[in-house]
Amino acid sequence: MSRARRMNFASRSLGVVVALPIEAGSFGLEHRRAGDCETFDWGMLAIAGLGFERAGDAARTLIERGVRALLSWGVAGGLSPALSPGDLLLPLRVIADQGEWNTDPELRARLRCVLGGHALEGGTLHCSRAPVTSVEEKKALAARGMLAVDMESAAVATAAQRAGIPFVAVKAICDPASREIPAAALRLLDDDGSLRWRAMPSLLHDGPRTWRGLNQLREDLAVARGSLWRAARALPRCAQS
Repeated sequence: MSRARRMNFASRSLGVVVALPIEAGSFGLEHRRAGDCETFDWGMLAIAGLGFERAGDAARTLIERGVRALLSWGVAGGLSPALSPGDLLLPLRVIADQGEWNTDPELRARLRCVLGGHALEGGTLHCSRAPVTSVEEKKALAARGMLAVDMESAAVATAAQRAGIPFVAVKAICDPASREIPAAALRLLDDDGSLRWRAMPSLLHDGPRTWRGLNQLREDLAVARGSLWRAARALPRCAQS
């Protein structure tokens, strides 16, 4: 790597976009909400909230504040049966209805180096405008060669492409391909990623199957958060190398 290229990744150069406050917790941030930004020695993190538009706004905010590379960071749904909760992905590309983006090979290689054997490099991340919750939907996307699915990475990739800066995605698998996300889980989150407390009483009428599904999702999320926490500890070395 040339000296000029190295200078593009100087201190405070990385911009991390997460959708949910719970994903920001992997960086030790608590009691945050959508719209918040946090500065670190190695870069900045923005909490977007759910969905494409919010992720794009957060990415553009980071670019305006001077970051030189963008990372789409957080949890994703598994599409390949080979993936389990907690598996950490560095996809080669992101595909959405509106286009396809390759992740930056040099930045991806640096992340792979600092993450060691904890990350799986390769494959395609599908970015969906709507939540992918059923096993049937997951199978259909897997048949098209997709490994995992999220709702934000295409927006972050678009912002990076327009700014002419590198982009990568770092995703920890939460729900595996064989598991459906309970509809109740979507009712519990507002668009800004905060917990919708007013929806809690309705869960009392959903029955044991829903409760078991939510508990399994909670366990899967805890495993995924553990992977993100370990990755976040290594991220500063990527900015310094």
